[in-house]
Amino acid sequence: MVAMALMSADATFATVQESNSELGLAVTIVPQPEFDLEPFQAGIPNALALTIEPGSKKIRKIKVASASNRPTLITADIGYAKRINGVLVLDDRLTSPIKTWVQFSQNKFLLGESKVKEIEIEITAPADEPTGVIIEAYLLVTANVSEPENQNASSLVGAARYAIPISIGVGDTTEIITAFSVGVVTLVNSEAGISFSIPITNTGMTPISPIGFLTLSSVLGNLNFGAQIPFGNGVIEAGDLKAIRVLVPVEVPDADWNVHAEIHQGSLYATSDSIITLNREETSLFNSIAFFRIIVSVVFIFLLFYIFLFIKRSQNELKRLRAMEERRSLRSGEIPTL
Repeated sequence: MVAMALMSADATFATVQESNSELGLAVTIVPQPEFDLEPFQAGIPNALALTIEPGSKKIRKIKVASASNRPTLITADIGYAKRINGVLVLDDRLTSPIKTWVQFSQNKFLLGESKVKEIEIEITAPADEPTGVIIEAYLLVTANVSEPENQNASSLVGAARYAIPISIGVGDTTEIITAFSVGVVTLVNSEAGISFSIPITNTGMTPISPIGFLTLSSVLGNLNFGAQIPFGNGVIEAGDLKAIRVLVPVEVPDADWNVHAEIHQGSLYATSDSIITLNREETSLFNSIAFFRIIVSVVFIFLLFYIFLFIKRSQNELKRLRAMEERRSLRSGEIPTL
């Protein structure tokens, strides 16, 4: 399966970062009318993903719903997002590069008990911003409860924060295309031991940082490995092929396995199904033999090259001796014999 669209958020639904027993908060992206949908937004139920050309702006809306049993102070902001081993994470210590791009119709307001409020988010890209890049961030919505003026009253201090991933592609939809495919999973020997090798090709126009997991099931149906094997990866540039290596867990017994690989890049995904034979001794031996064959092949090629040079030099030397004999015969008046 080949996935194609703009790289979007790593999670289709946001998650509450911190919770409080008296607080309840839900944040949803208001769907755009069908005629205004970005091509890459299809199938993304609650993520802020859009393309925007330099010097232009776009407006999106969000709904903030309170399930608290008291009025809460709502604050909206933009958080810094970075990738660690391919996974998008929030870092409160840093400031997002698109923080200045975003204006909220209201970024701080009091929301009554069980009330819902809709606010607008206006995003403006600087005119000199390079095209063909994707900038990731987080939309943060926080509900706060503070101590009341009457200190004798019972109160619980706390905050609930909702974080929704943002992906902004700078340029038009022809410049912001994410596409990738996954090949057949094989076994290779690595320094750490026998590993699954998962080839991923970036067929799009933007870098990707895929994550995913492997699921194993016995070919004969007599074995089962219940846990999925997750993995992350660094960046794969546009047009590149990179093989992700995942160490085979020691808990997986030697057998014939169906290997199902599912690779995710935001809301996009691609899958691959392969059959491998796990035999730790034979795999190790096979790789040793394969390495030996490579060495022998290289030596053989060098040997052929030097034999060719030797023959060529011998032929040249023979021609030189014949030419000298002919010149000597001409000087003595003899007719050379051929």
